Parts: sequence; C-alpha cells; structure tokens
Amino acid sequence: MNSFSLASLPGVMVRPMFGARCFLAPNGRMFAFVADDRLFLRLPGDEYDRLLAIGGEPFMLRPGVPFGRWASVPPALERGRWRAWPRPPTAPS
Repeated sequence: MNSFSLASLPGVMVRPMFGARCFLAPNGRMFAFVADDRLFLRLPGDEYDRLLAIGGEPFMLRPGVPFGRWASVPPALERGRWRAWPRPPTAPS
C-alpha cells in the first residue's frame, strides 16, 4: 500500500466489505479501498481523469466494464510521490 495511512485521517473508519479493506468518511460513505494490494480512490471527474493520465487504472466491475469513478493509485504515487498531487487524498465530507 502507499506510504501514508488513510486510517489516520480524522474520522475515517476502516471496514471489511466486498472482500476488501474499505475506508469510510465520517458520513459513512466509502472513499477508498484496498483490493489485490492496490489502493483505489473514488474521485471527482477532473481528478479521476488526471489519475488515469498518470498511470492509474479504472476499477473494473467485470472485464471491460469500469465501475464509477474508482481508479487505482499508480505505484509512483504509492511510493510517496502523492505529495506532488495538488491536494493530498482526503476523506470527503
């Protein structure tokens, strides 16, 4: 996983769901999960597109069918370069 801990963000809850480790905002909405040793984030349109442009991959519900705006964090960002992102990933309110 990446070099920072999503679980340490204020109010974030961690729950096992759908066979993954899921991260929920204080309002109970899931904003990230770890599956197959990959971190996926739910992002708004522009940030989702940007993450895909730098090597993230859409989460596939089944082959060829992306699920919403969930994308994997590329390995370069997982190794700590996420700080170069204009806004570090945070739990949505």
